[in-house]
Amino acid sequence: MTSNPVYDQIGFQYNQTRKADPFIAGQLWDLLEVELSKKYLDLGCGTGNYLKALLDKNTDIYGVDPSDTMLQEARTRGLMNRVFKGESDKIPFPGSFFKGTIAVLTTHHWPNLLNGFSEIHRCLEEEGILVIFTFTPDQVNHYWLKEYFPKMIEGDSQKIPDLENLRQTLKQSGFKVQEERIYWVQDDLQDQFMYSHKNHPEKYLLEEIRKGISAFRLAKDQNEIQKGLEQIRRDIESGDIQKIIDRYTQLEFGDYIFIKAQKI
Repeated sequence: MTSNPVYDQIGFQYNQTRKADPFIAGQLWDLLEVELSKKYLDLGCGTGNYLKALLDKNTDIYGVDPSDTMLQEARTRGLMNRVFKGESDKIPFPGSFFKGTIAVLTTHHWPNLLNGFSEIHRCLEEEGILVIFTFTPDQVNHYWLKEYFPKMIEGDSQKIPDLENLRQTLKQSGFKVQEERIYWVQDDLQDQFMYSHKNHPEKYLLEEIRKGISAFRLAKDQNEIQKGLEQIRRDIESGDIQKIIDRYTQLEFGDYIFIKAQKI
C-alpha cells in the first residue's frame, strides 16, 4: 500500500495550524451517539486531531489514514496503538467492528466515493452511524476566496462531491441519511482549514496558515496565489475587502456541513 502524496506533502508541521476545534468535536461526538462500550473509527484521521479529541472523551476510537507522514505525526502524540495505515476503500479492520465512523474533511480526497462508503458499511455494526464533516461545491463557490483565487476554487469545487451526490451514494452504499447540520465558521474556530478565516482575511497573508490548507499548498497556479495575496493586501489597506466579503455572504448554504447517516 502506497502512502498518500497529497498529505505527505503538507503533513510536516501540519499541527501548527490544524487543531481539533472543541465545537466541531462536540458535534461529532453528539451525532455519533457515542456508547462508551463500543468501538469507533476516524477514517482519514490525519495527525489524529479529532481522534484524540474524542479519545479524551473516553471514546474507544481508532484512526486510519494513507499518509505515512500524517501517521508518524499522530504516533509522536501518543497515538501509537490507535492509528493504522489504510485507504478509504481498504480499511484494515474486520467487518462489523465499529459502532460508528467519522470522516472529517476527507471525502473529497477519496479515489472512489461509492467504494469508500461501501467499505465503511462493511466495517459498521447493524444500525451503525457514519458522520461526515465536509463542504459542497455550492458552499465553496460562495467563499469570497473565489474573488482572488478563481482557478484554485474552481479546481477544488470540481473535486468535491455535491450534496445530492453524497446523499445518493450513501443510499446506494446501504445508508440512510438521518440528519444534516449546516455549519457557519465562527471567529473562535481553532481548526484553521480553508475557510476558517473568512472574517479575518489578513490571516491568509501568513504563509504558516496557508501551509496547513491543501488548496493553497497544492494549487497548480502558484502565480495566481501570489497575485491574489497581493490583491487581498491592497484591499485590506484600502478597506475594499469588506465589500468583497459582503458580496459573497449568503445564509442559504452555510460554510460546511455535517451529515449523519445510519447503516440499514
